[in-house]
Amino acid sequence: MKKKISLIAATAMLTTSLFGNSVFAAKLSDVTDNNRYRNAIITLNKMSVIDGYEDGTFKPEGQIKRGEFTKLLMTAMGYGSNTTEPTEFSDVSDHWAKCYIKTAYDLKIINGFEDGTFKPDDLVTYEQALKMMVCALNYGISAEAQGGYPKGYIKAADNLKLTSNVVSQAASEPALRQVIAQVVYNALEVEMMEYNSGNGMWEKSDKTLLNDYMKVKKVRGTLVGAEDTKTNECTVTLIKNQIAVKPTIGSDIVVLNAGTFEDKTIGEFAKLLGNEMTFYYRQGDNEADKELKILDDETSKNSTLTVNYKNLSSCDGKTFKYIDGPSTKSLKLADDVTVIYNGQAISGFPVTVKARKSGSDTTANSMSELLGYWLGSNDEYSIRGEVKFTDTGDTGTQNIISINDY
Repeated sequence: MKKKISLIAATAMLTTSLFGNSVFAAKLSDVTDNNRYRNAIITLNKMSVIDGYEDGTFKPEGQIKRGEFTKLLMTAMGYGSNTTEPTEFSDVSDHWAKCYIKTAYDLKIINGFEDGTFKPDDLVTYEQALKMMVCALNYGISAEAQGGYPKGYIKAADNLKLTSNVVSQAASEPALRQVIAQVVYNALEVEMMEYNSGNGMWEKSDKTLLNDYMKVKKVRGTLVGAEDTKTNECTVTLIKNQIAVKPTIGSDIVVLNAGTFEDKTIGEFAKLLGNEMTFYYRQGDNEADKELKILDDETSKNSTLTVNYKNLSSCDGKTFKYIDGPSTKSLKLADDVTVIYNGQAISGFPVTVKARKSGSDTTANSMSELLGYWLGSNDEYSIRGEVKFTDTGDTGTQNIISINDY
């Protein structure tokens, strides 16, 4: 079984893999919730930066070869199409990664060993991976000033926070796959050094691997709109195939075009309203042109609960009670809870509540009164379907109520 690691090319949203065609990013069965590297692994997998094995596993404690890691870096930096043959190393002339090795050498990311070899099939050690990543970000001069290889590069990596969240990984030992994922993830938004030909100095720039090489931007926030289905926090007008995100940091709503996004339909996005997620998008020449590319909905802390209408007990607008087996349980509702009824957000009162049998419709003049009718035990006005409660951020308070009334 072949290991596959794929990357986003710099000039187009295309993915390649180390041993052939990339596998579509899928859930990884052996990356558990308590794995400290889960966020890095899942995010990079969603971005198709790294893939797992064909059996759906990632093998977090597996390892990676020097040639494989070299290709990973070169493709991420946009040098995947290089075909120049290497002459610097005696052991790579027939190796599948020889062109990537040549490019990395020309960029001063690698130097090989004193005997003139590169040893592409040896396992890459943690200190070697850090050295290559530091050089890829153009901080090699700083690392040399701090003592050179390996300690100076480890210090530089620490300063750049490339080692954040990495534990129990010896520098001279082969790097685990989960550790490589963490290092690459940590490097995505590091501001790279750039040579200033005017003064002959290396200076920190605003360029990053994520924005300038992968051509992707990201926003973490709450999904507040999907076309005409919106929460109370959505203050913008959306047109066909657009979704709205309220950033966790910042106040301006970000509108993304999801028309070419194949993973979810607008209807499926509407069901995720109120969920905090991370959205990766391609920014076009026009500021309003933001095309959704990747949705990371696995590393957020949303919790949901779906209750069938047969288990409704009562709701006073602040607390919802429902029947769970022999007991009655309750949920706390947010003061500004958003209620979505059959795909439409409730935004104004009064609201007419249809009677089931008698024909005696009634009127609700507030959200608490409306929820009392829809989510109570009175069969004349209660819903016939299910209701989903969403707690964004897993705080213990329900922010979104989505009602499907059949």
